[in-house]
Amino acid sequence: MTRMVKGFTLIELLTVLAVMVVLAAIVVMGYFGTTRGLAAKSAGEHLAQSLNLARQCAIMQNKKVSVVFGQDASNSWYSICKIEGRITYKSGNYCGDEFGDWSGWTNTVIYNLDTAQTGMVQGVKSDTISGVNMWIGLVFPDIFPGTGCEYALELYPRTLLPRGLQFNKNVSTPITQIIFNSTGASVDKDGNHVPATIKIYEKINFNLPSVDVNVNEAGFVR
Repeated sequence: MTRMVKGFTLIELLTVLAVMVVLAAIVVMGYFGTTRGLAAKSAGEHLAQSLNLARQCAIMQNKKVSVVFGQDASNSWYSICKIEGRITYKSGNYCGDEFGDWSGWTNTVIYNLDTAQTGMVQGVKSDTISGVNMWIGLVFPDIFPGTGCEYALELYPRTLLPRGLQFNKNVSTPITQIIFNSTGASVDKDGNHVPATIKIYEKINFNLPSVDVNVNEAGFVR
């Protein structure tokens, strides 16, 4: 008597294989979605810590401190800067502030807060401008079109967001800087107390919930 060995048909094998492929795809998509979510959450936590640090610097140094934001198609970043004053002298690539001391600013990162442009003070020299003795700096690139521009010095190297994250859905939209005054309050450029919110988006899907970092008028971050 011959025993019949029952096996799987081709249709059954293909069905099982299709189910396995779907399950594997779900697992992989869930893994990468979770990974992206953790990256965004971590970036938000780091930004909150940086904002708290900027607030502490403003209180300790008794000066306004700004967190400046920027982004392009490749990167999104932010930097903690100490607001020093306004440019009172401009000639070529040389700039200066008769109310500030630029004597030790060689190789210092400087920001034009009116345009969010970044430059480097490559060297400084002493000069007499209209009877005023002052230090002037050679700034490259030339980020100050004239006098009156508000400027700040970088306190800490800029921080890049992880790849795949950005602040605004449109990278050409400027991001408003967050300013802390000497009491630690969040203020605008005119000194008015204002709250602020920074959003972090995933480039792969802007419809996904973003990470929000909020600063209230007293400067507290949550």
